[in-house]
Amino acid sequence: MSLHNLATVFGPTLLRPSESESTKGQHITSASDIWSHDVMAQVQVLLYYLQHPPISFAELKRNTLYFSTDV
Repeated sequence: MSLHNLATVFGPTLLRPSESESTKGQHITSASDIWSHDVMAQVQVLLYYLQHPPISFAELKRNTLYFSTDV
């Protein structure tokens, strides 16, 4: 399955906005236009994250405050 297909399937489920946020600041007239605009944005966000390489544990450990010795 391609990354775009994975983003299309899981994007709206994982990145669903709350009901109050979905209608704020929208200049789109119908509810179906708002819904399709939100779904496309969710797909693009998830696709962006899927296309980037994973962060190694060593890099994550180096950048985390929890493991910092500067405290």
